[in-house]
Amino acid sequence: MADNTLSVKIGGRLVSPALPVVDGQPSTKANELSFNTSLQAFVKGNIPLESTDGIQTRERVLSRMGVLCRDWIKSVCRKRGLPKDVVDAAGGQLFTAGSYRLGIHEPGADIDTLLVYPSIITRHDIFGTVSSADNEENNNNPPPPRDPDSLSERVRRHPDVTNFVPVETAAVPILTFDWEGVNIDLLFAKLNTASVPTDFDIDNDVILDGIDMTTSRTMNATRVTNLIAALVSGTKERYQTFLTVVRCVRKWAKARGLYSNKMGYWGGVNINIAVALCVQLYPNTCPASLLRKFFLVFKTWRWPKPMMLTKNYDAGYGMQIWTAGPQTNRQCAPMLTPAYPSMNSTLSVSRQTLQIMHEEFCRGHEIVDRLWKQHQNNKNSDPLDWTELFRPSDFFVSYPYYLSLCIVGPTQTDAQAWSGFVESRLKNLVSDM
Repeated sequence: MADNTLSVKIGGRLVSPALPVVDGQPSTKANELSFNTSLQAFVKGNIPLESTDGIQTRERVLSRMGVLCRDWIKSVCRKRGLPKDVVDAAGGQLFTAGSYRLGIHEPGADIDTLLVYPSIITRHDIFGTVSSADNEENNNNPPPPRDPDSLSERVRRHPDVTNFVPVETAAVPILTFDWEGVNIDLLFAKLNTASVPTDFDIDNDVILDGIDMTTSRTMNATRVTNLIAALVSGTKERYQTFLTVVRCVRKWAKARGLYSNKMGYWGGVNINIAVALCVQLYPNTCPASLLRKFFLVFKTWRWPKPMMLTKNYDAGYGMQIWTAGPQTNRQCAPMLTPAYPSMNSTLSVSRQTLQIMHEEFCRGHEIVDRLWKQHQNNKNSDPLDWTELFRPSDFFVSYPYYLSLCIVGPTQTDAQAWSGFVESRLKNLVSDM
């Protein structure tokens, strides 16, 4: 009997899908299973995962980062003159999100990390810089050196760290760097408590009590990933189907020039949410059939109907949650994050980029549907050619004119920071044309 149980308990509450199951029957027909075998062979040969050595390196890096961060938090507490029991209990926890948290990161991919720290720590403690107001009168002079005791400087000075770039002035402050060659994006979230214990449950909504909206958005990088994983983990086969299809959709989006939230398309979290929705609709189908359903679902989705995995709810901590109304009418393709507070993760999608994505969904469905019919008509034919689905975009053939931007800065660090800022604003340039 098919297992269609999709509700999960996480963070102390029961979470259920927003939409009913469309087809809960498992993939048992021989031709469907052999069709799936064909896709699995392509995935194995063309969409690599991290090697065992690479996985061990990443685990070692994260372990050492966690030790460094917790030792640093204790040092700040001692510097404040706090009692030993408070210092020892201060804690601090390092979490991951995105593809690494799901276990489907590719070789060379970055790791999205989040440091949750106690209320005693300030932004100055992390970045070690004076405020813009304090430095306003000297804005023609070089910025003062960072506090050598700051976390930023501790990370920068570490012998295994290279390509260190602090971005304190971003809407969500971040440190980005390579540690033993592994690219790290380190975000920060300040709790409204004096400690972050080892049993800290980041999925429990109560942790959001008393924190600001920016911090809640930062925490939701991990909370959303955890909830997505929980919603598709009813069976081992279901979770593996989810991971396989995410890998396929991610490769397809990158090949077709659609993998960029900043440019108005879908990023990693959007793909995770979209595939998770398809798993909820077809919970027991095989990866090849689910990939076919993915393109069908999104080529026929009636935007701006919001796409959501769970029904919105208000946990009562004063956070703004997404609701349909005048303030959201201009959002052309809302995709809501499942964790509280729910928000639109596709604000950058415009009418222009949505049209391009729709064309690509139609193309993808046509190709996979053709492969399926080809397989049905001749099961003993030559191996199916999945490469057409993942063929790189012919962008430079399709359009006669282009706008090229060259981003420069006085140093590599400045150029990287400036490039990220400009890239985040490019969607406005396109939308305003």
